[in-house]
Amino acid sequence: MIPGCDLFEEKGDINDYVGVYYLETANERTYHVYWGSEKITGERTLIHDSFHLTINEDKTVIITDKDGKETKGRIKCLKDYCRFYSTPLESSYKFYRRYDNCLYYSYESKHMSVEYDVTYRSIILRKEN
Repeated sequence: MIPGCDLFEEKGDINDYVGVYYLETANERTYHVYWGSEKITGERTLIHDSFHLTINEDKTVIITDKDGKETKGRIKCLKDYCRFYSTPLESSYKFYRRYDNCLYYSYESKHMSVEYDVTYRSIILRKEN
């Protein structure tokens, strides 16, 4: 399933993404914030096993886990980010390409009060040289 909002965005160039990447980090942290002080209340790993991700010019993606098992999927490239489909990476994650050629997904929950819980998620796919 391809999210509808992507239909109105400018297409990206697959050549900006082609290559082999490895999972550098995939974590989530939750903090309880109260009047400017914060305390970590939860931490978890989003993806437990390391893997390599190969993006090909034909927009196919191959994820190879640490045991050599391959999962095939697809990539959709838009002007500022990409999404993966039929892979262990959720299709709702927007991966942005950074200056160092890694792909970066981040999330921060919304909050609107003096006391709240905030959750941060981060996934970094580093490009191999």
